[in-house]
Amino acid sequence: MKESKTFHIHHLDQNNNGTGLLFERWSVPVLPCLSSKSLKLLVATADERYSFSPEYFRQTHYPQVLHKYYQHQLVQEITEKELFDELQEDTAIGNRVYTILGSTGSGKSELLCWLRDQCIQQNVYRPVIRLSRTELNPQLLITRCYEALQISEDKAIDDSKWHILLQKPITIINQIVWSTLAEFFDSDEEIVPLALLLRPIIEQNIKSFAQQVKEKNIVQSLEIISEEQLDEIKRSTALPISIPYQSFRHSLRKKLEQFLFSGHDMISILKQLSHITMKKNIRPLILIDDLVQSINIYASELLDYFITLEEGNWDVVIGLTPGALQDSEKGTTLMSRILNLDTIDDRIQKLWLTDESGQVFYTLGRNDAVPYLEKYLIELKSTQGFVCNSNCPHAINCSRFLVGERARLSLLPLNEPLIERIYDGVPSGKGKLRYTILHTREIIRFLLRGTSWGLSRVEALIDRNVYANHPYPLLKILGEMFADHDTDHVFLPEGWVKHCSDQSTSLTLSLQTVKRNHSSLPFHSMKHEEEATPLLHLRDWIEGKKVNEELIYSLRGSIATLIHDAIKAIHISRRFTPRQSAVLQRSEISKGIRYPVSFSAVEKKNEIKVHRSVILLKMYGFQQQKTSQRKKIFSDLSNSWDVAEWIYQGEMLSDQWLTELEKSLGLPTDEFAFQLLTWINSWLETCKYSSVLSLPSIPISQETQKWVEEFFLDWFALRDNIIDATKINKMKVNPDFETFFISRLFPKSLERYRLVNVSLYTFLTELQQAFQVYQSDLRTCLKNKCVEYETMTQYIQSYHPSINTRIKTVCQQIKKQLVPNPNLIKEVANLETHLLYHGIYESYNNWLKQKEASQRLLNSLIHPLLADRRWTVIPKSLEQMLECISMDSQLPPSTRDLLFSIINKGEYIISLEKESDALTSLYKHCPRLIQYLHLQIKLKSSND
Repeated sequence: MKESKTFHIHHLDQNNNGTGLLFERWSVPVLPCLSSKSLKLLVATADERYSFSPEYFRQTHYPQVLHKYYQHQLVQEITEKELFDELQEDTAIGNRVYTILGSTGSGKSELLCWLRDQCIQQNVYRPVIRLSRTELNPQLLITRCYEALQISEDKAIDDSKWHILLQKPITIINQIVWSTLAEFFDSDEEIVPLALLLRPIIEQNIKSFAQQVKEKNIVQSLEIISEEQLDEIKRSTALPISIPYQSFRHSLRKKLEQFLFSGHDMISILKQLSHITMKKNIRPLILIDDLVQSINIYASELLDYFITLEEGNWDVVIGLTPGALQDSEKGTTLMSRILNLDTIDDRIQKLWLTDESGQVFYTLGRNDAVPYLEKYLIELKSTQGFVCNSNCPHAINCSRFLVGERARLSLLPLNEPLIERIYDGVPSGKGKLRYTILHTREIIRFLLRGTSWGLSRVEALIDRNVYANHPYPLLKILGEMFADHDTDHVFLPEGWVKHCSDQSTSLTLSLQTVKRNHSSLPFHSMKHEEEATPLLHLRDWIEGKKVNEELIYSLRGSIATLIHDAIKAIHISRRFTPRQSAVLQRSEISKGIRYPVSFSAVEKKNEIKVHRSVILLKMYGFQQQKTSQRKKIFSDLSNSWDVAEWIYQGEMLSDQWLTELEKSLGLPTDEFAFQLLTWINSWLETCKYSSVLSLPSIPISQETQKWVEEFFLDWFALRDNIIDATKINKMKVNPDFETFFISRLFPKSLERYRLVNVSLYTFLTELQQAFQVYQSDLRTCLKNKCVEYETMTQYIQSYHPSINTRIKTVCQQIKKQLVPNPNLIKEVANLETHLLYHGIYESYNNWLKQKEASQRLLNSLIHPLLADRRWTVIPKSLEQMLECISMDSQLPPSTRDLLFSIINKGEYIISLEKESDALTSLYKHCPRLIQYLHLQIKLKSSND
């Protein structure tokens, strides 16, 4: 097939919105069976297809299925044929009413058009009156009843009045408002100001409706005045308006009805016609596509008349859109009556094409979408004289556009995955039948055009559940359209590539799934929609669209997890060792995660910058995967430039964090870990002296000891049981580390790091404070020990002069060191052990007791002796007293000897037979001393 291409200039911006110059390529249709003219027949509404050809309508009609409920329980599924057959049964008495309920585009008009066509095809002998949703003149229902029953109108209907109302709304409304207000008020003083307020509102309502009719785009049904509008008038004026809304609206509606029906009312005319049908023994069928849109202001009255069964002889099928009725209080009330009143259940059959919310469609399921559109396309091509099969002369050329294993000529320019995406792309609450066709027409036009014109619009019409990676947007969207579900690539044949680009060879595009295929899910899965939404936002962000970055922030956790799995950047430890974790970690949280991942276009320091890349789609949900699955995904992505860049940035951040930490600690981290453990262990060594010295409890718990050891191993362990001896040998114990540690003012920035379950700042400051208290208590303890040693100096000098120097040295160290250290504790403990081992404490205590006894004796003798002898020197000790006695020349030698014996022994036994002269001399020379002596007379035994 020969392709010719022409070029046109369109004024577009990058988003196809209308500024700037862009060259677009337009081509003649790539498929001869489809053209812009033929696509006009790809219409969604039944009436448009029927007006082209009844046969075309029949070939493109899709059979409808309706659901009947009782008390919210499904009781029956009814096919359209069963409904038609039931309508042909002529056993009913009175009115028989069926309501067809469904959301916009669900197929209500399709069904009613089919019912009418069946009556024609099967030559059913009964009048059929149908009012489509676009026929808004309430006169038409009565006019067509007259025509169907072949009755003269009797001038009851003047067709021109509807057109007068639309052309001259101010004139007609002026008459209606004045005459209506005259019914409620007695004087012009009350009527005139109120009319001036009401008329503009009502006139505007009619004019707006008339404009919609003129434009053939009915957005809002005819309403004379709403209750909200009347309430607004009441609030905006000081006039006392006491008009009841329902009564006022009813009167206005009656006046309009009398105008349209030449003084008659619609219900009376229908009753008269019903009597005529009974006389003629015929039962007309009335089909109203949309009661609310077609005959809005008379909807309630008509419904009331039809469900009053005994007042008519009609079969009535009425279409209703529940959502449209919720837009006004009146519509809500009407819908509530239909759905909830038991009396209506007895008089009306409610048949549903969708559920009430419009989410679930009973007619066209997802599996039916392909045969439905295939049937449409076959019939559409046949209208142009083509039959899509291998016998077509264009089959070989057309086969260049087949994509995928399930592709076939009859579906061109579509394929099955694209049709399924069109179906899934219909918005929630929109009818699948109508909108699937409307969207298909627009997509086919886009494909045949082969340019990027309308690209953004087409993207919104399909369910883009995959992401194709290609720089040219047109080829990218083609890949996403035609790709099979749940695959990682799509092959675009030469036909599409050449048609949509300047390339002339086929392409294979890599794909990434954005959300799961609908066929693998329940019919409607809210959970799936919730899961898919972030991926859709992420896809839009990757494509350069404006997206609230908060909507894709969950991806930050996945990127952070990948970096952590690869290098554990937040672990403060030696790299490239088998240790799985580190006791010290950076704990600062940045928007919910510990790695500062950023999507911002502004480059900032200390951030892991994420660029727009298709790899991000593969990363989504990485954080929630099991470890084994994460390893598999990482293996698949490890050669990606983006992943390498993230890991590199993570390593740079780790280095920055380590530098920041070392600045706060005041030492390299590995040296700090070594010195801290050495210092802690040196103090733990002093615990073994607790049995010798009564020392305060050391403030190092087993948990603290364990954490410090793990911190050390994070920097010096090569394996679980191998320590880096070479590195340790290079380290030197710093004797001043304790002074450095105790006196250092650690900065608050250490709060960003955590040692197991406590911040590093808290751990270090609490340990610091605990040691300050401990050392204060320890110093008091050692000073007390020093005092104890000094009290022993006299004894030690006299009896153990060999350790006197050692004791002096220890005491000097205790006094000199303001902060005790483990070496001093060790020295004091060793000295204490020596004193205990050699019994020096026991000897010293005995010496003290003896000294105390001598002092007591001195105190007893000093006063009487001084009174008796008048010595010029006052003895201070027993030794001095003995010296004074020996120097006393007036004392006889025998008396001196007696005194020596009494002082040295504390007692003396005198033999009166031998020493009576000495006792007499003592009495003579020391008379007062005699008074302090205790004499004991004892008989001498024979053995003495």
